[in-house]
Amino acid sequence: MADHVRRLSTEKNVAQVHSFHSFIRSTDADDKSKVATLYDDWTSYDEDVQKVAYKGPSESGVMVSQYCKDKSISILDCGSGTGLVGEVLYPHGFKNVTALDISQKSLDIAKAKGVYSRLICTQAGKHQMPFEENEFDALVCVGCFIPGHMNQEVFPDWLRVVKPGGYIFLIMRTSYLQEGEFKGQFDQAIQTHVDAKRWVKVEARVIPEYFDMFEGVGFVFKVLIVDKRLEDL
Repeated sequence: MADHVRRLSTEKNVAQVHSFHSFIRSTDADDKSKVATLYDDWTSYDEDVQKVAYKGPSESGVMVSQYCKDKSISILDCGSGTGLVGEVLYPHGFKNVTALDISQKSLDIAKAKGVYSRLICTQAGKHQMPFEENEFDALVCVGCFIPGHMNQEVFPDWLRVVKPGGYIFLIMRTSYLQEGEFKGQFDQAIQTHVDAKRWVKVEARVIPEYFDMFEGVGFVFKVLIVDKRLEDL
C-alpha cells in the first residue's frame, strides 16, 4: 500500500510539472506577469521537480566547480526560482551568489534557505538587469530556457554583466532547441557572439535523463570582451 501511495504521489508530481511546461509554452514570451503568477502559486515546486529527478541544479554544481576554482567569485543565478541551484553551489563553497527571479514568492523560499548573498525580484530579457557592467565573475541559468519563457534575447545583457574571462553556464532541455523561438534562432544568436569575439562556446554537455526521461544540454561559454554595441542588439 505504501509503495502504491508513493507511486501515485510521484505520478501527480510529474503531471504537475508537465502541465506547467505546457502552460508556459502557450504563453506570450512578453507577458511575464502570467509566468510570475504561476510560480507564485506553485507552492509545491521543490517537491514536484524532485519527484521527476530533475538534474539541472546538481549538474550546475558539477560544471561551475569544474571551471571556477576560486570559491570567492561573484555568481549570478539568473532565474533562481526557489533556490535549488543555490542549494547546490553553497556546499561547493560558492557563497557569493546573487539570486534573480521574476517571482517574489519563489525568492522568499530561496531566502529562507540562506544560500544567497542577495535576492533581486525582476525579469531577465531584452532589457537590462539592475547590475553594473562586469559585476559578476560567472552566471548560471538552469531550467529557464523554455518556449514562452526566457530565451536568447538575454545574451547581450548576460555579456554585459559578466566580466571578460568569466563563465556563463546555461542548462536546458535539448528538445526545446527545435521549438518556438529557439528553433534556428538560438544557435544563430550563439554564433553571432562567437563571430564578434564576445564569447567562445567551451562545450555543450549532454545530460541524460535531465528532466524525467528528457535529455538535457549544458552549455559553457567564456566571456571575451564587453562590446558597447551589445546595447544595439
